[in-house]
Amino acid sequence: MESIKLVNPYDEVLYPGHPFAQCHPDRLSTMARLFGMDPAPIEHCRVLELGCADGGNLIPMAYTLRDSQFVGLDLGARGVAAGRQMIEALGLVNARIECRDILASVEGLGKFDYILAHGVYSWVPPAVQERMLAICGECLNPHGVAYISYAAYPGAHVRAMIGEMLQYHARRFPSPQERIEQARALLSFLSAARPSQDAYSMLLRHEVETLSTRRPESLYHDELAECQTPVYFRDFVRNASRHRLQYLGEADFFEMLDSSESPEVVSMLHKLAADPIDKEQFLDFLKCRRFRQTLLCRAQLPLKRRLQSGQMRQFFIGAGSHRQPEKTPSDHPVAKSAMAALIDAWPAVLSFDELLNRVHTTDGQLLGDMILGFFACGLFQLHTHRPQFAAAVSERPRASALARLQSRTQSHVTNLCHGAVHMKDDISRHLLAALDGTRDRAAILDHLRPFATAENAPTLERDLEPSLQGLAKLALLES
Repeated sequence: MESIKLVNPYDEVLYPGHPFAQCHPDRLSTMARLFGMDPAPIEHCRVLELGCADGGNLIPMAYTLRDSQFVGLDLGARGVAAGRQMIEALGLVNARIECRDILASVEGLGKFDYILAHGVYSWVPPAVQERMLAICGECLNPHGVAYISYAAYPGAHVRAMIGEMLQYHARRFPSPQERIEQARALLSFLSAARPSQDAYSMLLRHEVETLSTRRPESLYHDELAECQTPVYFRDFVRNASRHRLQYLGEADFFEMLDSSESPEVVSMLHKLAADPIDKEQFLDFLKCRRFRQTLLCRAQLPLKRRLQSGQMRQFFIGAGSHRQPEKTPSDHPVAKSAMAALIDAWPAVLSFDELLNRVHTTDGQLLGDMILGFFACGLFQLHTHRPQFAAAVSERPRASALARLQSRTQSHVTNLCHGAVHMKDDISRHLLAALDGTRDRAAILDHLRPFATAENAPTLERDLEPSLQGLAKLALLES
């Protein structure tokens, strides 16, 4: 009998990787230090990513942290080949990607300071989930941190319901592209067919709006995936404990807090929750949380759960966005001044002392209290590392080689702060590709003119300097 060769769905539909700031070693080391750990400095560390796809998340880390080592594992041969090609093109000697089944032995990989698994855990069978936790237990250094994101109940029940409907309809179509198109069509039909304001109709409309912004390959590998195994937070933590791992926190600190709830709700949560794990599970019930980004560490480590404002002195501080938020937790002049200073510096970060000087106060305790409060709201970010990029445009500007390489084939590139930047049109992509450090303004214009359209040709010279300044502000230029 002729054997049937199964096609890996990730070879069938390539899943392009993207940078995820929430699983960057900088974020993980920050959370570890906040809770009393002594993690490896990210400038000299070892990082393992499980399910790295084409390295879209891992390779940019290796590009900016040249003295650290990065290893990626994935079973999708197409993605691995693309990642290896990019590593070679960039000349990176501190990164490698292997096409490997994680159910196999990890012997020879060594120990790691940070282990990452984004968007994998809930889309693999239980045996693979268990193996992922086992690898963290086997390979994590004593003060290492593991990041695992997963679909969480109870909110994942909604996603599973929608996914089952889409799969039921899409399964009759042979090609992946047809299945994606038909899944979107069914969602639109169900939403339009129920214009009423009942709970089910409103739920469908919300899902249509959410899924309309998703990439086709995300829909294919998430909602249309044959294997979907969400978990309750309590069960995830219990499973991790079998591998001598404990709950450290969430990648987004504000997700751990109940400060956005009313005093009555907070009081009831404290009565219901027997311990921090119990509290997190009740928060999931309260928020109908459907996705978590959980950090784990060694079970034997003593953690300090009560944060102090004095800890803020050890971090770099950055604004969560370059825009002024509509609402802030304080109207104090120092708080307003700190927010303005960080927005003005964005995407750069400031040390505690640098920020203290800019807000014109000598009260470090007051500033520390405000930083901690803004961090708890997600308005400030704390960092253990200051990203390196050019804040000003030189005579012969040079964009990151990574972003220039990406701009040849895609509209999204990765900046030097591990963020995704959308290049709004072809002329922007050609401009970025031209900035190799050899061209002055006249040579850049000469390079761009063949690509100009009737609409942008008349303003090409006028728009050049603002465009270059914009690229600098987006942390795409190197010193």
